[in-house]
Amino acid sequence: MRKILTVLLTGALGLGSLVGCTMAETRSEHSQRVGNIMQMDLRAASEDLDYIFLVDRNSRLTKWHSRIEN
Repeated sequence: MRKILTVLLTGALGLGSLVGCTMAETRSEHSQRVGNIMQMDLRAASEDLDYIFLVDRNSRLTKWHSRIEN
C-alpha cells in the first residue's frame, strides 16, 4: 500500500510540474493573438504556393534560371 501511495504521489508531483504558470488575457488580447497567428499562417501559405508554382524571384546565385523574366 505504501508503494502504491508513493507512486501516485510521485506521479501527481510530476504532472504538477508540467503545468506552468499561465497569464490571463482578455478577449481582445486573445482575438488579436489568434488574428496574428492566422495572418502569419496565411503569409507562410502564400510563400509556399509561390515556391511550388515558381513565381518567386529568381536567385542570383546561378546564371541559369528556371524561367525567363519579362
